[in-house]
Amino acid sequence: MKITVLLFAHFRDLLQTDHYELTFKEPPSISQIRESLIEKFPLITALLKNSIFSVNLNYQNDQFVCHPQDEIALIPPVNGG
Repeated sequence: MKITVLLFAHFRDLLQTDHYELTFKEPPSISQIRESLIEKFPLITALLKNSIFSVNLNYQNDQFVCHPQDEIALIPPVNGG
């Protein structure tokens, strides 16, 4: 099953794309998606550990299970005030 992760801001700049496709045997949790991205792109490890995922426009924790039709976005940490 293919899962597409939308990339924004620093992730988009580092990976030079606005999305990335991952393949899983079963519906993955956010934690599994995070681990797969770290494995494929070690340079984003620190940034990824401080980022959150949005699924269908709602922030989700690492236990949330995603499905192919879900809109999954990786949101980097935001600085400012």
